[in-house]
This record gives sequence, C-alpha cells and structure tokens, in this order.
Amino acid sequence: MEIPKLIIDEAERKGIDIVDLIAKALSLDPSTTGKAHLELARNS
Repeated sequence: MEIPKLIIDEAERKGIDIVDLIAKALSLDPSTTGKAHLELARNS
C-alpha cells in the first residue's frame, strides 16, 4: 500500500505523524505502533 506524496507532504507540513495517525484510527496499542515505526525506519 502506498500513501500519495501529496498527503505525506501535507501531514509533514502540519507536523502530523502518519504512522501515529493510522495507529490511532485503528486503536493499536503502543507496542504495535512502535513496531510499525521501526519497520518504516528499516525500509526507508
């Protein structure tokens, strides 16, 4: 799955963390959110 660059750029401009935003919408626990951040960092 990809998120359009326009959305990412706008979120960054507003200081919104996309992973945190999606994790909150899905009611993920902090451990899972942390794992998602690590996975994203490894793949960047």
